[in-house]
Amino acid sequence: PAPTPTGEGELVSAHGDIEVANVSFRVRALHNRKQIELGDLTNMSVLDQMELFLLRFTEHVDITRSALVQLMQEFDKYEGRSNVIGEIEIDQAMKLLEARDETKTATELWESLKAVDLDRNHFVSYIEFSLCYFNKSWKDLLYKTEVRVVRGASVAANQQGAAEAEALKAMADEMRMKAINDKLRAEEETRARQQSLDNKAQAIAAEKAKILEDAEEAKRKEAEMEEGMKKSKAFFLRQQQMLDNEKKLSPEEEVKQGLAKRKEEKRLKEEKIKADALAEEKRVAAEEEKKVAEAKKQAMEEKERADAEAAKERAAAEAKRIEEEKKAKYEADKAAMEAEEQAKKDAEKAERDARRAKMAERAKMFEGK
Repeated sequence: PAPTPTGEGELVSAHGDIEVANVSFRVRALHNRKQIELGDLTNMSVLDQMELFLLRFTEHVDITRSALVQLMQEFDKYEGRSNVIGEIEIDQAMKLLEARDETKTATELWESLKAVDLDRNHFVSYIEFSLCYFNKSWKDLLYKTEVRVVRGASVAANQQGAAEAEALKAMADEMRMKAINDKLRAEEETRARQQSLDNKAQAIAAEKAKILEDAEEAKRKEAEMEEGMKKSKAFFLRQQQMLDNEKKLSPEEEVKQGLAKRKEEKRLKEEKIKADALAEEKRVAAEEEKKVAEAKKQAMEEKERADAEAAKERAAAEAKRIEEEKKAKYEADKAAMEAEEQAKKDAEKAERDARRAKMAERAKMFEGK
């Protein structure tokens, strides 16, 4: 709403025009209403929820952008474990409050969370959680209250707040984009590892199939050789029977026939021994190839497990490093703001002391006269 003059100053937005310009059109439109309906808050991103909450409660000194950004970062961690996008379960919200050293009892926390969960779905959005954490009600959020401040002081405060808000918002955006990139990189690495495992499994399956095919071929050839030997033996038996039936052999012919028969039986026996040796050799070779393939498969699986563990450790180390960088940056920004605030206070105090000293000096001059 446009400012309206009063006797004590002007009616202005507590965040000022500069601050409101930093948020989305939807949040600005909602904030400009005197009353917000619950349906207007559906499908709102966590960042927009934070901006709307900050605008509606900007007059409260304990509700700052840095506090809400930190609360949003912790809320995002629990949101990743929930099945509902943009919300966390009530028991997760309880754990988050306990992690922030909330002084209320478990029963009081549970009742506070149930009070802000108007749709009774046992899930809490960021704006609902913020209401509970800062002890605000839905009425405070939905019905707008305006703050009367002096224009000159408000503009200076708004400019400083806008600069701090812009820096914190940029930090939040940077951390969010880094988290998204880390997640995409981890998913890509997982897909690549899975593809590598699939390719190796296919190669092992093809090699195993080749070994089985070679073994089947050896068995087939062995069976064919045995069948040929049986047929040859049967053929010679029939020939012998035919000769026996035709005439009576002389002793010399019987000796020759016996020698030929023994020679043929010896040849057939040697061929069978060779066939058995060949089959055994192929069987042993197939078993050796199978053992080699299994050893290769086991070695690849162990390597994949080692690579997965190493990747997991690298991801954990990277996450820890990112978290430490976030914490260090936050602490540095906080220390810088506190130092700047202290410097301003020291400068104001020095100026007041100088004015008092000057007034005291003038008073002594008048007393001398």
